Amino acid sequence: MAGFDLMCKKYGITHHFTTPQWPQCNGMVERMIKTLKNGLFVVSSTNLDNWDFQLPQIFFGYRNGV
Repeated sequence: MAGFDLMCKKYGITHHFTTPQWPQCNGMVERMIKTLKNGLFVVSSTNLDNWDFQLPQIFFGYRNGV
């Protein structure tokens, strides 16, 4: 069993495959990635060196957005 498969099993993740080159079938994930990119652009536009430290702030806003 590969490392990724073991991690999925450990954390109870169900891995689903989608058709390559067809982002419409994975719309919710594509939208989350777009929101994350926009958040990183806004928060880290002044300091690109510590974008990874801004992730908790971005996810807090995402999870608590109305």
